[in-house]
Amino acid sequence: MPLPLLVPIAVGAAGLFGAGKAAKAAKDSSDAKDYNSRAERIVADAESKVEALRKKSNDRLEMLGEKKLQSLEKELESFVEIFSKINHVEIENKELLLNQKIVKEKKTPNAIVDDCAFLVEGSKGLLSGAAGGALSAYGAYGGTMMLAASGTGTSISALGGAAATNATLAWLGGGTLASGGLGMAGGTMVLGTLAAGPALLVFGSVLGAKATKSLNNAKSNLELARTFEAETEMTCVKLEGIDELARVALNTLSKVRGRLRRASNNMLDIQKEAGADYSSYTENQQNSVMMAVKYAQLLKVLIDTPILDEEGNIIEESKDKMELIKSDLAA
Repeated sequence: MPLPLLVPIAVGAAGLFGAGKAAKAAKDSSDAKDYNSRAERIVADAESKVEALRKKSNDRLEMLGEKKLQSLEKELESFVEIFSKINHVEIENKELLLNQKIVKEKKTPNAIVDDCAFLVEGSKGLLSGAAGGALSAYGAYGGTMMLAASGTGTSISALGGAAATNATLAWLGGGTLASGGLGMAGGTMVLGTLAAGPALLVFGSVLGAKATKSLNNAKSNLELARTFEAETEMTCVKLEGIDELARVALNTLSKVRGRLRRASNNMLDIQKEAGADYSSYTENQQNSVMMAVKYAQLLKVLIDTPILDEEGNIIEESKDKMELIKSDLAA
């Protein structure tokens, strides 16, 4: 074939080859963009789910903290006041016990009332100043654990500080990065479920909008996003566990508060009918006083029972205790 004819063919072949490379490059770029978009959606959805559960569980803990403080200022304080007006209560030799798995330490009714009075006195004024992290802390811990050892109680600012010492609680109430909190990255590290390496890579390359157009790297980003999504599920499971235990605690607390209110009102009726001398009461009337003490003891147990330990983990023993209390109420 003459040389002049070969030149156009060679040029045409080179053009086709170049066009092929350009087409492949365009397709690779499009595929990389698609992979990165999918990765971004996966991570965004996972973060959104955890954020919703974070807020839900924190709100539940705040509500539990508020209800604990309300039960102190209302039902428990009222019980102590009514019981203290009864004279000659000679029941030191009697033991009033709930299920021994609920209350391990044996105490007399008078000692139980003294404990309730101490808790009420030490917690006075907390509800009026409590908010946010302080309520979450009281919901997660509460009761005697949150009071100063001196017995004079603790300031609400110190209570708020206690929330900040628990990284999980700080994150639960801390919000997103945009609001100045630890955000998802802080939360995943706090809850100890995500591998720091992959998570940080996803945040850096995908959420940071610096994802490379390289197809291989884009595929890698998608795998990291899927890993992130799977590991985020463990965070969600933990948050759901916190929310569920707080919900059970709230419901149980509400039932015990109602029963203590009625029992305290019964004591008032007994005083109106039979006076304030316990020794003159009938057996049924004395048993009514004992029932009020029992519900006060049960309420104090609920106020004192922590949901999380200092590392922010759910306390399994507390879950078992809630079930026992529910069974005791049903019986």
